[in-house]
Amino acid sequence: MKKLIAILLAAMICFGLSLTAFADAGGPMIRSVDCTVTNPNGATLYYFNYDNDSEELLTKTIPYKTVVTVSAEYDPSWLVTENSIFEGKKIGGVNYRGEYGYIDLADVTIADGEFSLNDAKKLAHPMTYTVTNEKGLTMYAGPSQVFDVTGTIPDGATIKLTYQDVGEDENYADSFFYTEYNGKGGWIFKYSDTENYFLLRKLDKYSEYTGKVKVVGKGVRLLDIFTEKKGDDGYYAGYAEVGGVIPAGTELTFDSYYDMGGYALVEYGGTKGYIDIEPYPNDAPQVITYINDDVMTLDDCSVYSAFDDFKSETDAVVPAYTVLPVKAVSRYSVETGDDWENYEWFLVDYNGKEVWLCDENNDPEIGLFNRNNDYASYYKIKGATAELLATAENGADAACTVSKEDVLKSYLYKYDSDTEISMMYVEAVGSDKAGWINEENVKYLNNYSEPVVEEPEETTSGEEGTEAVDIKSNEQEDAAGALDAANPASVIEKAADSSNKMIIICVAAAAVIALTAGVTIALIKKKKGTGGSDE
Repeated sequence: MKKLIAILLAAMICFGLSLTAFADAGGPMIRSVDCTVTNPNGATLYYFNYDNDSEELLTKTIPYKTVVTVSAEYDPSWLVTENSIFEGKKIGGVNYRGEYGYIDLADVTIADGEFSLNDAKKLAHPMTYTVTNEKGLTMYAGPSQVFDVTGTIPDGATIKLTYQDVGEDENYADSFFYTEYNGKGGWIFKYSDTENYFLLRKLDKYSEYTGKVKVVGKGVRLLDIFTEKKGDDGYYAGYAEVGGVIPAGTELTFDSYYDMGGYALVEYGGTKGYIDIEPYPNDAPQVITYINDDVMTLDDCSVYSAFDDFKSETDAVVPAYTVLPVKAVSRYSVETGDDWENYEWFLVDYNGKEVWLCDENNDPEIGLFNRNNDYASYYKIKGATAELLATAENGADAACTVSKEDVLKSYLYKYDSDTEISMMYVEAVGSDKAGWINEENVKYLNNYSEPVVEEPEETTSGEEGTEAVDIKSNEQEDAAGALDAANPASVIEKAADSSNKMIIICVAAAAVIALTAGVTIALIKKKKGTGGSDE
């Protein structure tokens, strides 16, 4: 998978980006923010002309007082040009008169006024992090770098993220989070790539991970994710390894991990390092990661007595739309000619036995939908009552009735191309009501969070320092940064690795997304149109 992604990215670079590194890898889409050009001389729009195989950097001036929409934000290190015009600037992506390009955000001012927390999603379970960035993290007055700076959180500080920006499109909900430090509140930019690990998450009872990982296969070595290693061609070839080989069967524990990237901080044999808790290695599994999550089957699903062994299939079958708690997951991928086959094994309890279910992602018929409650979508019905159907087929028997008081949590979508009807599989929060409902009969709740009963937090003694820096050096960081600037191919490889990690997170739902793209687009347009209103 990593090789495939790297090839695709390299092809995109060769198509016409020799003057700039792959910009979109460093510029996530965010909440679109309307801004007014406040530089009396106007704002310079930089864009590339690719006509006739040209790679010319062109400019336009956006006049003073023009309102533009900033739809993406970029790390200027991804926009390295021959004259370094982007160096040291905050860069925004805009469309102006048919050209997509980049502007210096210092030339514009937010046009939407102050941002209210009422427009954000309150996290049901605040997440605790330790800052591991020597320069600290900047806080902004709103979920964008175009807002005013409200303060800086220093390296080593412990913070809680309490709100999340969902913008007008919750597909881009993972970039900005609200926190407070030293009595000041602000939004921090949480998006990261593989060479920038800035927020080390502290494990708690609401985390996806239980804090345990078991080594399998031929064993593994710990990683120093702040030091890259080079292949024979001199390009990036993963992270440096530290310590000896950890044999199969060894169980490791952790209480801190990078959820952007999926690396946990562990210790083995007196050596501290990181282990990949979301791996997709080639040919054989490396670890079993113990998690707190659920899966819902999309179709009848075979049961296996051992992971990584299709011959261990039993006669038991899990019916479609069954929700099962997951105890552990193991992943691996195999290259078969020009294709890759990805496997994700889930350890569950079924009919009183501990068994494995396999999500063979290239075969939608046995796919599993792995749901994450942190990113669940919630709805209410538009009428006084509505029938939930037992199946997604039209005319099916009613499973139950829900009222306007019920809050529905969505799990799956299904689109009938014959009738052009989109159906959602939902369950009512706090009850056992579940079934299929016409997507047109529900309205999206923009800021809803499930009610929770918070238990008293356990106090711990000792210093919550930044263990992450135990195997990190300033010289290594400087050397890596200089190498990236001089070697764009290294950056491409890193972007490929980062992209692979992001794909892993969503890979269990890939089959569903591919089959229902039309439904997803329609739903997003609907959310944009309603903005969480009653209709």
